[in-house]
Amino acid sequence: TATTTTTATTAAAAPAAAVGAVAFECQGFLYFTRHTVPADQGQAHVNKVALVYHSGSLMLGTVQPLARFSTLEEGAEGLAVASNGNAVIVGGGFGGAAGSDGRLHVVDVTDKQSSNPAVKTRTVPGGARALRISVLPSGKAVMATSDQAGVLLEASLSSSPLLGPVQPRIVWGDDVKLSDIAFDDFGAGFYVALGPTGQGFLGTLDAKTLSSTTRRVSGLTQPRSIYFDTYTQLLTVVGGTEVVQVSTSSPYAVVARLDVQTVLPASTPLDLQSVTGNAAGVLYLADSNGLIIVLDYATSQRVDRPASVVAQFLAPDLADLAMVCETM
Repeated sequence: TATTTTTATTAAAAPAAAVGAVAFECQGFLYFTRHTVPADQGQAHVNKVALVYHSGSLMLGTVQPLARFSTLEEGAEGLAVASNGNAVIVGGGFGGAAGSDGRLHVVDVTDKQSSNPAVKTRTVPGGARALRISVLPSGKAVMATSDQAGVLLEASLSSSPLLGPVQPRIVWGDDVKLSDIAFDDFGAGFYVALGPTGQGFLGTLDAKTLSSTTRRVSGLTQPRSIYFDTYTQLLTVVGGTEVVQVSTSSPYAVVARLDVQTVLPASTPLDLQSVTGNAAGVLYLADSNGLIIVLDYATSQRVDRPASVVAQFLAPDLADLAMVCETM
């Protein structure tokens, strides 16, 4: 059957949520990674910071270093939190030697007060580097994009927490160099990819193999990260200065898009790296220049009609982030 690809123009406005929606509140932790970490300053690749957000007000605590993977400036990439909240899975790192393997790390955060959590590491065969990490809907495995075209990485995940051996999964279809992947509530897989000339795409993964790709949307701006938002049942994509909402079924229309640069001071440079949320109409965006940006769209359900946008400096060279909300 022929496949239709939608160009990323915004669809007609969806109806706004009812006036008087309950204000969103979150008190919890934000885990984040950094692309590079100076070797001589005792900084960490994986960090945690306490966070309180309420109706346009953001408060961050003191950054707590959690894990450093070597004394070298190897850097970290994506991260994801296990379904039970007791582990943070992190990708990236070559150990500094040319031609050596990348690695997947599991940081045991069962004890939320620990400042020195245990870290377990799995090497990635074939010289691939794990980039963005997603936990499969079963909660029993993780899948990562890699720096090698045509290769995803997969490993089992136990509640211990412990990763099984990392296995490559061959990717074929419309796109083979995937930037990030995400899954909806029903286990359907989606991806974003960046073409050789800078054009961006969103597509679906075959439900049976999670290996065959079908392009659904074109015209995205440097897509780096994709997130399934259970609050709106839409996909959210970030990259460059844009955040975009896309429907999860045919015709895969772009519902709304926002150039975040237009709602921040003009002097603020932006290079959006990651997006996460909390199923309550608030998105958390990571900018490589060190900003965390909180976009509150709980009332409108559209990113182009936010009730508030708050930006605060967190740490230099941000790579990825994940939110754990303990109270709402």
